[in-house]
Amino acid sequence: MKRIIHQLLAIASFLALGARAMGAPATQPMVVDAKWVESRVLGSDEHATPIPEPTSLAIIMFGVLALLTRPRHRAGAATVAARTVGCAAIVLGVTPPSAYAVPTTVTSLDTPKCDVLSVPTSVDELGTTIFPLNELISSKWLGPTPQIACPMSFVGIPSQLIEITNLTSTTWSQVWYAGNSTTAISNDDGLINQEEAFLINNLPTDMNNPLIFESGPVDNMFQPGETWRFIIDGYGNPAGQQPHVFDQIGVPDPTLPGMTASGNIVAVPLVPEPSTGVALVALGACALLARRRSR
Repeated sequence: MKRIIHQLLAIASFLALGARAMGAPATQPMVVDAKWVESRVLGSDEHATPIPEPTSLAIIMFGVLALLTRPRHRAGAATVAARTVGCAAIVLGVTPPSAYAVPTTVTSLDTPKCDVLSVPTSVDELGTTIFPLNELISSKWLGPTPQIACPMSFVGIPSQLIEITNLTSTTWSQVWYAGNSTTAISNDDGLINQEEAFLINNLPTDMNNPLIFESGPVDNMFQPGETWRFIIDGYGNPAGQQPHVFDQIGVPDPTLPGMTASGNIVAVPLVPEPSTGVALVALGACALLARRRSR
């Protein structure tokens, strides 16, 4: 009984440390103040601090707990059960829902304008304020620009320059812009969920090159802490929504009173996020460890 009590105390201590490291209980949604996001916009010579993947913390705590609760004699059924439940609680407790990607399903359609549009069905939507930490970006409208992304479809309306910064710890290999229902653009490659969209990149062989600045390596990959600047040609929005607002979840966003988002950013990671898989492996290891130690 004393060993079980000691194990439960160790579990409670590590759960408290895990919750403190995450900055908020796992059951609370992560909401970032808009003023804070605006203050995080970086210049071309600055780099944001990537937000760490919390799975690594879960793995460390799992290992430490295994060492702390290692029995020195044959464990009884109650001890095995307590060890398994405690280990699972730590793995799940320190890996909150905000640590997982929120998958977004899209359909894309290529049109004759600009370049070929090809988007996978499963993507991540990135955005500001209400988005989870592993999908969080900051954005800023830098105003009109004389530069043109896709000259072949230019309609004479001044292009707009947008700046976004990757506040996640993920490298995104491809990033697309998609307008909302009230937004019109002219440098679209095609449609994402029936809304005008384009790939944010810059290649000598392409006709549409909206990406004009990368603060990191010039490789068309949106890396942690990196700031991009890209062009939207022919931007128009009858509702007066500004072109840099990506603060609603959904592609397109719901058209409800008070909604200010004018577009969406969707992306695919260079390497799929390991949180779910690692958590499942750790949970399996919990059960295996408990069985091995009970013999």
